[in-house]
Amino acid sequence: MSCMGTTTMAHAPRNHRTKNPRSLPKPPRSSDPGRPPLSRRVYRGTPTPPPVAVSVRPPKSNPGARRPGPVAEAETDESPTSAPSRSLGGWALLALLGLACLASAIALRTLRQHRGWFANIGLTEAAAAVSPPPAAPPTPTPTAAAKKKAPKPTGWTVKHEGYAPVTGGVLHFPEHFTAKEDGSYDLVIFFHGNPAIVLQSIEHLRMDAALCIINLGLRSQPYREAYSDPGSFERLMTEIERGLQGRGIKEPKLRRMALASWSAGYGAIESILETRDSPPADRDPLDAILSLDGVHAGYHGNGRELNPRTVRAYLRAVKAAADGHLFMRLTHSEIPTADYASARESQHYLLSQLGKKVSEPPVLEMPPAVRLPAARHAVKKHHQMVPISDTRVGLLRVRGFEGTTEDHHSAHLTQMAPIAFIDLARRWREPPAEASDE
Repeated sequence: MSCMGTTTMAHAPRNHRTKNPRSLPKPPRSSDPGRPPLSRRVYRGTPTPPPVAVSVRPPKSNPGARRPGPVAEAETDESPTSAPSRSLGGWALLALLGLACLASAIALRTLRQHRGWFANIGLTEAAAAVSPPPAAPPTPTPTAAAKKKAPKPTGWTVKHEGYAPVTGGVLHFPEHFTAKEDGSYDLVIFFHGNPAIVLQSIEHLRMDAALCIINLGLRSQPYREAYSDPGSFERLMTEIERGLQGRGIKEPKLRRMALASWSAGYGAIESILETRDSPPADRDPLDAILSLDGVHAGYHGNGRELNPRTVRAYLRAVKAAADGHLFMRLTHSEIPTADYASARESQHYLLSQLGKKVSEPPVLEMPPAVRLPAARHAVKKHHQMVPISDTRVGLLRVRGFEGTTEDHHSAHLTQMAPIAFIDLARRWREPPAEASDE
């Protein structure tokens, strides 16, 4: 090849390694005699190897052998010492393999000698590859008891997600609600209350009960009228039973029931006590009544004298609770009213009909405060429930708390768990024969 002058370059033999196989010959300097100066640097590329001669190997004597194809015979510059070099490389490889085998044998012997050391650091013999794993113990012969079928799981599988609709409200299935194998279950019916607050209060106490929440308005009259007709409460119970069947309880059987309310919801309980079809006392599922800052008696005419007829249903209930036949919890605030008796005045009247004075000890235990996510924005200001009275007669407990504002009234709902329902949760958690009023 030539460029800007004649330059002869010998081809490097094939397979000949050089320190820099892609190095270029130095261009002649401008001061060298007899060589013209270069105007630009020219890349001459990698030297092209010479052509390769191709020949065909003669076939072997074995007629069944596969005939090889063309084999390239390349020119090499190997010296007579190339074959011995390959032989020395093979011997070196064999020597390395021998050393590796020797090292493995030494390591295995060391492991066997220090078997106990591995056991001390928590390694078993199998993990340390010292000896084969021990044989598995013989399988014991099954006994007669073991041959029996495993007992079936008790209770029904209940779907807790969401709710089932009922007239005027919803039927919830709290997190800890279950039903026994015979389909028996406990039920709380709550009138007039934020469904999320009531549900979270029941779940906070881990109560094993279905929960029905009814909301019909802001005053007691709609609640009183909704259940004033005979059979109206039984229709609600039929809807509840249908909702339980839809959640997996094929044969629901009501075991215990609690009627509860806040504020105006007491009107529903009043009508239910008047019109429901009550079974005999030994088979009556009604076990508890709880009214939170409710129960309001009316006055005679325009005066301030209480009319007993307006609270006759509750009067019968408190007498049954005082005799130990009904679990009952009443709470009240100090909020005054104008056209009807306040909750404080009405509940104190019920106690007076039992011949019991209101107990106002100088020191009362403060109930623990519960912060429910649903109650975070339900009131403008969260107040601590400060008790001012606590009166007990049999299974009846009447608790009074200070406060005359709307937020104090709402606190009876948001704090329903520690001021009233905690007693019901304890009662239902115990066997019926050992139930306590505490």
